[in-house]
Amino acid sequence: MKSKIVFLLTNCLFLGLLLFFTDCKKNKDEAETCSDGIQNQGETGVDCGGPCTACTSVLCDGNGTTSFFPLKLNNSWTYSYKIGPQVQSISPSPSVTGTTTHGSYTYFEFEDQSSTMYGGIYELREDATSHNIHSYSSSTDYLYIPASPTLNQSWAVDYGNTRKVTNLSASATTAGCTYTGLLEISQYDSGMVLQQKEYYKKGIGLVYRYHPPSLGFDSQYSLTSLVLN
Repeated sequence: MKSKIVFLLTNCLFLGLLLFFTDCKKNKDEAETCSDGIQNQGETGVDCGGPCTACTSVLCDGNGTTSFFPLKLNNSWTYSYKIGPQVQSISPSPSVTGTTTHGSYTYFEFEDQSSTMYGGIYELREDATSHNIHSYSSSTDYLYIPASPTLNQSWAVDYGNTRKVTNLSASATTAGCTYTGLLEISQYDSGMVLQQKEYYKKGIGLVYRYHPPSLGFDSQYSLTSLVLN
């Protein structure tokens, strides 16, 4: 009789534990959603990827702003650098290092310490009304990137150069991203000889720059990483 009771109790305990763990697993599975704030159920990020919507990448998709050049202190962009097919050992990392004032305008100091992409310190600001990006050079405020560009729009900049909008929906592929909807700005010298082409993405900034072989060197800069605050 005693052994029969032990047998029944053992079976009851086993069935109880089985039901308990089955119920826990069921509750766990039910709790795993694409909005639970947890990386689970095969997601590649928190509540994205796998069975959820694709994860976004600031490097590829931007930070959600509409600026062609997000300007905040300590923002930085890192590029791979090629001359022809040869990848160079240096990786330029221009960054926003400070601010300065000219007249009534405050400019962000944009510096490439390697002096590979940019010589010296560029001074840039975003106009509060138009949201155009302006540069300050030779005691003059120049338009640098229009916020609402139009095809073939052109304007004079420093040293007799001209910048021109040559494509409103360009594309470019780097090692990490395929970009579409890019703003292509071509820059020409005083004789209207092409000096460079730059490709900008809203919410990111410059993603690709190209200097043609006619300049004596075929150089390319491709965005590899960035920090946006």
